[in-house]
Amino acid sequence: MKNLTKFMEPRINIICKVARKLKGSVRRMLDLGCSDGSLTLAIKEACGAEEVYGIDIDANTLKIAQQRGIKVFCINLDQGQLPFKDQTFCLVSMCGLLEFLDNPDNVIAESHRVLRKGGFLLLHARNLANWANRLSLLLGFQPYGVRASSKIGGLGLLLREEPLSSVKNHCAFTLKALLELLRYYDFNVVDIKGACGVNPQKFPIKLVDRLVSWTPSLARNVIVLAVKK
Repeated sequence: MKNLTKFMEPRINIICKVARKLKGSVRRMLDLGCSDGSLTLAIKEACGAEEVYGIDIDANTLKIAQQRGIKVFCINLDQGQLPFKDQTFCLVSMCGLLEFLDNPDNVIAESHRVLRKGGFLLLHARNLANWANRLSLLLGFQPYGVRASSKIGGLGLLLREEPLSSVKNHCAFTLKALLELLRYYDFNVVDIKGACGVNPQKFPIKLVDRLVSWTPSLARNVIVLAVKK
């Protein structure tokens, strides 16, 4: 946990709190979009998994994950099957991955295939219908997490603490849409938690964000635990 970026700690704490509920029921886990493996190992420790696998498209960060004892694969998750047999894993996790994919259906369907019956899917995603976006749209501003340009980030935002930069978001989900997507691929949702956003960091807004996050449908981020039927 100490190696993870500090501003992500509140949502990571919630992810790990949910993962701890699986203690004793996870032997082998797979983390999709594992990056350097920091969060992967935090989830592994929380759920008590014995074996951990990770997939990412960035070969450089995968080298770090491999050094940390994770069995890694460099794969484009938008395409094709995962390199595992059916019903291989007890837990599949994906944190901050779905919104960066062109084809999120592929990883959801493949997660279902490689999970054993009764296995768990743990995911974190940004919530398009969060309180800040609802307010922004009401006032005529661009919602967060939805790009207005393929080259310039931050266009039309109500509050922006960072300079304009390129954006990589491909998909956006309301909590309702995310839950419907999971149910379509034969997952039963068993737990939903809200989590704060990253920016802005100004005290009054940060406090509001923290309080509103108790209602997942309004939270900036959502953590969902689902089970394979």
